[in-house]
Amino acid sequence: MRSVIFPGALFASFPEPASVARLQTAKRHQFTDVERAIISDYFGTRDSRVRPFGEPSSLTPGAALVPGTPKRLLPEELESRLPELAPEFDRVIVRGRVLLLEVQGELIHDVIEGLRID
Repeated sequence: MRSVIFPGALFASFPEPASVARLQTAKRHQFTDVERAIISDYFGTRDSRVRPFGEPSSLTPGAALVPGTPKRLLPEELESRLPELAPEFDRVIVRGRVLLLEVQGELIHDVIEGLRID
């Protein structure tokens, strides 16, 4: 529950979005160091501090993808090098980043930035 103070009122409480509450109580899954190395070697890296002007930074662990956000699966050649995922997760590419995504609710568990993805 969040409490928000409004002028002229004591406060109002709003429930947390279900996706945020679920991720806070569930174990957050992350890419392993080995997975990060394999993915970085495949795509190559760039300076992750440089972000194109106006690019949103909403792709953070704990957030849910906005419905309709374009995403694509990793190339089959890369996916075959990585350990198998539990069926409730996917590794996807969104806006030049690789995400570890919980399929139900499209919750972001981890993000790899700074890759040279075309």
